[in-house]
Amino acid sequence: MGCHSVWLQWCHSLALWVEVSVEAVVEAVLKQLS
Repeated sequence: MGCHSVWLQWCHSLALWVEVSVEAVVEAVLKQLS
């Protein structure tokens, strides 16, 4: 049970990091295009 909650916490932080990274890349691409 404890392991499972730690896994969920790690998965959530990873998803958050991916979301931030994608947002940064999209912003950079849009700046290049404009």
